[in-house]
Amino acid sequence: MNANTPTDDECEAATTDSIARDLLAYLRENPGVCAYGSVTGYIWLRYYDGEWQAATYGGQHRLSNYVDGQVFDEKTALSWLERNPAEPIPLSKAGSRNETTVWQATDEQDVFADVDRCFWCGESERSTGLATEATHDHGEIDLCADCRASWADAGELVDDREESSV
Repeated sequence: MNANTPTDDECEAATTDSIARDLLAYLRENPGVCAYGSVTGYIWLRYYDGEWQAATYGGQHRLSNYVDGQVFDEKTALSWLERNPAEPIPLSKAGSRNETTVWQATDEQDVFADVDRCFWCGESERSTGLATEATHDHGEIDLCADCRASWADAGELVDDREESSV
C-alpha cells in the first residue's frame, strides 16, 4: 500500500451525498468550471452570478441550437449532482456547437434573463423582433420573422391557413 492509496475508512466515508456536496462547493468556488452529467434533462450545471444555472440544448419542438435553461435553488442543484454522475469540466468545453459553448449560447439567447424568446429558434427579443402568432398545435407563441415564415410555409399558423382557404 502506498501513501496515495485510500484507507478502508476513507473509502467508506465517501458517499454520494458527500461527493455531491464537495462538487457543489467546488463549482461555487471555481467560476470557470461547470458540471457535465446528465443524459436526459438538464446536462450542464454552473454557479454563475449567485445562481445555480442548468442548461441543455433542444427540446421536443426545438431546433438543435435552442438552449433551454432553468435556475435551481441549492437543494435542487445538490439533488441534481446526487442523481447524475457528473464531472467537472471547463466552461469552454461545455456543449460546443459551431465554436459556441452552451454557456455562450445561454447569454446570446438571454436564457436566464426575463425577456421573451422565439419559441422555435430561441433568439431573444433583444436581438430580433418577435410577434405573437396563433398556431394549430401550440396555441399562441412568439416567433421571430425567419421562424414565422417557416411556420407559415408549413401551414402551422392559424391565420395563414384560414387566409389560404379563402
